[in-house]
Amino acid sequence: GKLFEAVFSDNVLECYRKSLNFMRESQDKGLRLKLMLHNAAELADMPWEFLFDSGENRFIAQSHHTPVVRYTGLPEIPPFPVKLPLRMLVAISSPADYPPLDVEGEISRLRQALAPLIKTGRVKVKGLMHVTFRAIQRILRKETFHIFHFIGHGGFDAKSNEGVLVMEDEQRRSVTVGADRIGALLHDHRSLRLAVLNCCEGARVSLTDPFAGVATALIQQGIPAVAAMQFPISDDAAKEFADEFYAALTDGFPADAAMAEARKAVFGMPNDAEWGTPVLYMRSADGMLFKFEDEVLSDKDTEIDISEDMEDEEETESSEDVKSVIEVVSPEIKIEQPKRFTNSIGMEFVWIPPGEFMMGSPEGEPGRYDNERLHRVKLIRGFYIQTTPVTQGQWKALMKNNPSRFKDGGDDCPVEMVSWNDAQEFIKKLNLDSARLPSEVETRLPVGELSPAVGERSRTYRLPTEAEWEYACRAGTDTPFCFGRCLSTDEANYDGNYPLKGCPKGKYREKTTPVKTFPPNDWGLYDMHGNVWEWCQDWYGDYPSGAVTDPAGPDSGSNRVGRGGSWLNVARLCRSARRSRDSPGLRYNYLGFRLLLPIGQQR
Repeated sequence: GKLFEAVFSDNVLECYRKSLNFMRESQDKGLRLKLMLHNAAELADMPWEFLFDSGENRFIAQSHHTPVVRYTGLPEIPPFPVKLPLRMLVAISSPADYPPLDVEGEISRLRQALAPLIKTGRVKVKGLMHVTFRAIQRILRKETFHIFHFIGHGGFDAKSNEGVLVMEDEQRRSVTVGADRIGALLHDHRSLRLAVLNCCEGARVSLTDPFAGVATALIQQGIPAVAAMQFPISDDAAKEFADEFYAALTDGFPADAAMAEARKAVFGMPNDAEWGTPVLYMRSADGMLFKFEDEVLSDKDTEIDISEDMEDEEETESSEDVKSVIEVVSPEIKIEQPKRFTNSIGMEFVWIPPGEFMMGSPEGEPGRYDNERLHRVKLIRGFYIQTTPVTQGQWKALMKNNPSRFKDGGDDCPVEMVSWNDAQEFIKKLNLDSARLPSEVETRLPVGELSPAVGERSRTYRLPTEAEWEYACRAGTDTPFCFGRCLSTDEANYDGNYPLKGCPKGKYREKTTPVKTFPPNDWGLYDMHGNVWEWCQDWYGDYPSGAVTDPAGPDSGSNRVGRGGSWLNVARLCRSARRSRDSPGLRYNYLGFRLLLPIGQQR
């Protein structure tokens, strides 16, 4: 209340009370509090959104009837003529060396908040995943946008005395971009009317320069309204803010009233102090950002039921319409990945989402080896992995030969007698023909993006890393096998005469079996235990002692990693954590492989 008392005293307080009474009597009018802070830099960094009126017993900024707006003293900008739909650019940045963001959650909330506008053709949203400065520059040069929404990390650099946004470089490492560069980036695009900085401290300013913050720099460069955060904000609060802010805009609220509604929503969360973190800077009269050229539709025309679960696999017609409009690209990638696809030579792939797991085995696991040190692994990108090992039929279709020993089982048996080097030749030939990817997957792949795990182009097939293989094999389990503590010969092809300690014996088939003979794991993958060992991308090396992100093994070595065990091996060697190592030139009738297709999506 002290800040309120310092500002609203004597004549100012009397004028404020009279204005409140007039607002209530008129019923259809509101009261906008304009903070003109351009001549007092030391005041610009004050938390004005926390003004508390003790006489009314409420925070002023929590009501859309009394929104608190920061003005900079710059000339007001008139509404921009717009022909529908409004176009929103969503720039998403979550560098590999920063804590990962819940990108899918952010996109999901944007969809739900904007569903009515999207359904009626009033809004179209496009996004940039893993955003770089140059990617924003290029897409703004090619297309027109009216709203810029940034999802990522931000802050204030005391050394350079300016606000920054954290973007990425081509290797997904962090790059801090200062307020002046961001302002210059967006300056020439007069159609941009609103910027939303859903990151920490986008609204902070210098104590000596009120335009040193990211939000104020954008205002100075001609964007009429900027919503940003003046303090660090939790991921949950940031998502709640975006949800209610766009929902209020959808309901027809001006920008400042929508901001008040968003603050109110955050106030209802457990950490309610974060409600005052969002800040609105404006240089537009009355919060009017656009002048629409199209006829305004009636409420009846724009009404739409968005109560259906948009994440359900069986999509409703309305939710599918929404998803088809919100497009997240890098520069051409949608956030929704197909669950599975089959390429032109019959190789079936299933989508594996990003996540974390404990790699290796605990010390008490039966059959454990010393090279299986337990450690936490985070995989920040989802990927497609082949549902089975490469079959003899698939090998023959591409390579025009069959090196396998066990040919009598037919084309559906896994190809064997192939070395790691042979697998690379198969991959190289497969990648020469981009048509081997179905169009619904090809259009979702990032163009020229580098995969940090293996240093290859993301548009190409490759072997899985050892971490990716074990993550996919476990499918969320922490037992010796993806099926549990024991492995039955009704679940996998291995030497059942030697089960894990305490488990029943089974068959020994003495050769490979056709893929999909046995049930898949919970993620739809077959033959992850037994049948053939599967080559991985990594050189063999010791595990790290602590948690790691996207491990790719040593830079060099003499042996490559194999996983999964084979028809020849006892149960101990078929465990999820078991690691094999062989020369990359070795060929044997128990060695095969399956492929992975990285997609670039981030957690």
